[in-house]
Amino acid sequence: MALPLIMAPVMFVSALSVVLIPDIAELKAKGDMASVGQKLSNSMIFALLIASVFYVLYLPLGRHIGLLLFNDIQAGEIISYCSIMLYAISIAQVTTPMLNSLGKEKLTFLHTLIGAALILPCIFLLPKYLGVYSMAIGSGLCFGVISILNICALKREVGRFINTHKSFKLLFLSIALAILGMLTERLLSPFIGSVTCIAVLGIFLTFFMFILISAFDIADIVAYVRLLRPTGVLKRKTRKRVVKKKRIKSTA
Repeated sequence: MALPLIMAPVMFVSALSVVLIPDIAELKAKGDMASVGQKLSNSMIFALLIASVFYVLYLPLGRHIGLLLFNDIQAGEIISYCSIMLYAISIAQVTTPMLNSLGKEKLTFLHTLIGAALILPCIFLLPKYLGVYSMAIGSGLCFGVISILNICALKREVGRFINTHKSFKLLFLSIALAILGMLTERLLSPFIGSVTCIAVLGIFLTFFMFILISAFDIADIVAYVRLLRPTGVLKRKTRKRVVKKKRIKSTA
């Protein structure tokens, strides 16, 4: 019940990856590796941004989400404890299509096999000691290894592309805000229900997350939203504006 909910935020990262694949392939064909590196850097920040936003929400509110959706406290606790997996999952999800667009499909296949192989010892050996958390640990280890291998392969292809300064700032802010959310949740939960707690804390944490991202100049949220829009839609709207302007001029 918990793992699909943890995987859900990755759809935003997948959307950006699909949009950028043709651009990366075209730039690779032109030999413009500097632009490829810049797009990879922006994509990594976007993936970390999505992971951070949901980590800040899942860590303090996981128990309430589990009660609301599944009427199960343990499912909610798993959502909280396993929310750290979002970083590994998001990075793996954004780097795999990038490697594919650079013509490294064999590498991504090999990395996926290595990551999948690491799940097997976890699900066979750890349930005796950790119970249901063994599957979560195996999944986190799988995506973590895939992320590391993909980043190393991309670095060999395009050079250094990760903006470590912005990445560390984003990680620090998300951890600090998640801890603040946990403390606030403990203060509010005895007095309000799960739905109210999710609504109040969710709005509060999301608002301050985006305020901090803007204040520390980590990412341009509006620019990322524009990137998610299909290119064809933008072109059609641009053509409509041009036609409209021509009609106005001809009428005048």
